[in-house]
Amino acid sequence: MSGPAWRVGADIGGTFTDIIALAEDGALLRVKTPSTVDDYSRGIVEGLRGAMSAAALGATAGVVHGTTVATNAILEEESRSLALITTRGFRDVLELRRSRRPTLYDLRWTPPPVLVDRGLRLEVDERVAIGGETVRPLREEDVAACIEQIRGAGVEAVAICLLNSFADATHEERVAELVAAALPEVKLTRSSAVSPEPREFERASTTVVNAFLLPVVDDYLSTLERSLVEIGIEAPLRIMQSDGTTAMGGPIRRSPFRIIESGPAAGVTAAARLAAEIGREAVVTFDMGGTTAKASLVEDGRANLAQELEVGDSVNRGGGLIRGAGYVVRSPCIDITEIGSGGGSIAWIDDGGALRVGPRSAGSDPGPACYGKGGEEATVTDAHVVLGYLNPDGIAGGTKSIDPELAAAAIGRLGERLEMAPEAVAHGIVSIATATMRRAVRAVSVERGRDPRAHSLMSFGGAGGLHAAALARGMEMPEVIVPIVAGLFSSFGLLFADLAATRIAPHRARLGPAAAAAIGERARALGAEAAAELRRLHGAEAEGVDVWLSLRYVGQASTLTLPWRDAEADPVAAAVAAFHAEHRRVYGQAAEEEPVEMTLIRATAVRRPPRLTFAEVAERHLADAARRPPSSRRIYLDPERGYEETPAIGRAALLDGPREGPLAIDEDETTILVPPGFTASLDPSGSILLRASEAA
Repeated sequence: MSGPAWRVGADIGGTFTDIIALAEDGALLRVKTPSTVDDYSRGIVEGLRGAMSAAALGATAGVVHGTTVATNAILEEESRSLALITTRGFRDVLELRRSRRPTLYDLRWTPPPVLVDRGLRLEVDERVAIGGETVRPLREEDVAACIEQIRGAGVEAVAICLLNSFADATHEERVAELVAAALPEVKLTRSSAVSPEPREFERASTTVVNAFLLPVVDDYLSTLERSLVEIGIEAPLRIMQSDGTTAMGGPIRRSPFRIIESGPAAGVTAAARLAAEIGREAVVTFDMGGTTAKASLVEDGRANLAQELEVGDSVNRGGGLIRGAGYVVRSPCIDITEIGSGGGSIAWIDDGGALRVGPRSAGSDPGPACYGKGGEEATVTDAHVVLGYLNPDGIAGGTKSIDPELAAAAIGRLGERLEMAPEAVAHGIVSIATATMRRAVRAVSVERGRDPRAHSLMSFGGAGGLHAAALARGMEMPEVIVPIVAGLFSSFGLLFADLAATRIAPHRARLGPAAAAAIGERARALGAEAAAELRRLHGAEAEGVDVWLSLRYVGQASTLTLPWRDAEADPVAAAVAAFHAEHRRVYGQAAEEEPVEMTLIRATAVRRPPRLTFAEVAERHLADAARRPPSSRRIYLDPERGYEETPAIGRAALLDGPREGPLAIDEDETTILVPPGFTASLDPSGSILLRASEAA
């Protein structure tokens, strides 16, 4: 292979696998291919092999990967034999959960099943106090009995979570030693290694989820790394983590719980970079693909981080006030709300005769009816086709053709049952999908104490541009930003992510003048540990260390996590003031007379990759993009106007100046719908800006 060195980002979605390669001079190579559900790594390898055989992709400097393999494993609840070893009397912590329900008055709601059968939740006699003192020594004969039960059950992975092991992990480490010596083929995970912090249920849940994911993620990464080598790519493979940073495969194999929100995090990472570059202080991101829609919050050029997420419900939440629906994972993550409403979401009629959309999806196989792969149920994409939104020449860069007759037939079958015209049904499907996606936007804005009217909506993903204007109008947001390569934006974001190593430690102390020195010393020590881990695991020197504190009012149960800035003249006073302000913004009030305490310190050492600005990439990208010849097609605008012949242009046409809607902007991987009353313009970053006129 010859030519410039390329950095490759590969993101797997439920419907498409997106690959983007960026050269040192800003040249872009894009590949969009259907996801291969039987083996997700195969879609990446096939896309890269095609690019290499076309002599388009030269030497590869590195591959960064965002994957949904961990999320899918949990959502699909694949059968897996797990065991949990815990302190006597605590085997049912996972069953008891947090006595919290996501829907207070829904008597039919049931929590997701516990991932470990009760017969394999095993107990040992030991006890460590919250301060780390040994109350009762570990009975190793109990561990031996647990090992015999595990041996006879054909267990794949064992989670070890002993009471207060975050304060002293000696007992946990000894249990792990004994199990590893007796059962070397079984994968182990300790709570003190993956979540060394208080809260027994959350720590146990995180440890069990990690154990559940160990076999599937290890197998997946082994297959992918082997396949990349077979096609001649021996560059290092990095994996996107839920917090928007990346890590090498080794650490991820031990802590796969860190990649549950791997794919969605990449898009938000790129959005944060773009928002900082174009001077947008408050942005809600909107990422709509083939299976789900996702929303997140970016403020002051930073993605909003949560300290835990819940996965396994129809709405995956990173934070917020409505919880209790899924499996809890304590891990720093970009605060993303994910909802089952994407291009492949299936439209159906409920028992009351009402039209519904999602969360069930047609995925990539068979996919929407218009794909011609055997799907017969109407989807959001089929509605897009009937309404004339999509480029009739095909999607995914023309690699996937669409059949309007199959789409019309699927929508027509619903129309017959509803006694409605096909275009009315299609318009209803799109409207319902948009309304459903407002839930995700509200979850990251209104539920976080933010006014969406003060935020721009940044839209990306293959289907985002078709709903963005209507979504912004419904939420009264002032503008829509559609970045370059919007259809593969999450893949693009992989190339902007920092390589990182994180260390966390419990540290309980009241914030006052006397605490500054101790907190600063502990933060610096933890930062040094993170930097050493970055060097040891990734062979990289840290360019900076970010330190965060988990803070709360004394006596409060929940915490808020805020940055610690050692360089401040009075860092403790600054942290307290920031906590009061954030508490008021999130909860509507602050008790400024109450003392504030910290419970946890987190330090992240980072190494930043080479980065071009969006403006630099856009200049090369738009210069390389062929001007699409002027065209038009019949698009259904609204029930009053019906179908109208509507101009269809490419992004590069906006270099000539703003254009008024109605208008369709076709790109290889997406289409942006500009409704009547909106104006589309281009800014220096290559982003399309959609703004409604005052009259509209």
